[in-house]
Parts: sequence; C-alpha cells; structure tokens
Amino acid sequence: MGISSLKNKISKDMTNLIQDELVKKGLVDTGKLKRSIKTEVKFTNKGKLDINVAGEDYFKFLDNKFDIVKDAMNSSSFKKVSESIEELYVEFLEQQLDN
Repeated sequence: MGISSLKNKISKDMTNLIQDELVKKGLVDTGKLKRSIKTEVKFTNKGKLDINVAGEDYFKFLDNKFDIVKDAMNSSSFKKVSESIEELYVEFLEQQLDN
C-alpha cells in the first residue's frame, strides 16, 4: 500500500474511532459534531508524523473534559491504527532512502 493510501486509511480509521468514542460517551445529540470530525495525517519537513483532529469549535472543550481522543487512542481498536502507522513509517523511510 502506498503512502497516500495509508495516510487516507489512518485518517478514516482515526475519524471512526473518535466518532465511536463520542457515541460511547453519550455526546451525540443531533449528529452535527460527529459528522464534523475530520482527521488529517501528514509528515512535517523533518519527517515527524502529525495527526490533526478537527471538528466543531466546541469539540476541543469536550475533548478536554471527556478525554475523547485519549480514550480513542487507548481503545483496543486503536491497535489496527497503530499497525497502519507503523506501516506508513516503513513506507516513508523506504521512500526517503530511495531519494
């Protein structure tokens, strides 16, 4: 799987984990917040992997209070995402060595 495909897979899987965590914590009313969650995966110029989570403005306040992202990353389902992140790093390093 290529770097772009892996980044998209990680983004989709992380988004789903966070959305699931919102539901588990009973924080979904109209679904607007859940639908607004987007995750972006990118490498910095120094090769650091950044995973940015965005949503409605009030998401950051809910996350601070309810540890939504932290709990999503501590879930058993995160293992699959973690494996994809490892695969992404391998692909990234191989690409860097080829250049």
